[in-house]
Amino acid sequence: MLKEFMLRMKQAENRRLFATLITAKVAGVLLVLALMKGFSWYFATPAFADDAAAAPPAYINPINTMWDRHCVVPRVLHAGGLHDARGGLRANARDR
Repeated sequence: MLKEFMLRMKQAENRRLFATLITAKVAGVLLVLALMKGFSWYFATPAFADDAAAAPPAYINPINTMWDRHCVVPRVLHAGGLHDARGGLRANARDR
């Protein structure tokens, strides 16, 4: 087998074919290595965590607390009259 290879390498066309095949194989291996390196660079980047959330304030804002109460209570004092959840106006507390 080695003797046949050496006989073929004496012909210029076979040497050119052999060089082309070796070059293509080396280029293919280099391309695969480059793709492996590229994928690991792109997908293996570290995921950095965000900063911790800010601490809540030490006081409770009374405006927000009042607004929350108005949203929850079914009867709301509005423009001098007492309204129920259905939107009806009541004259005074005994009409509940």
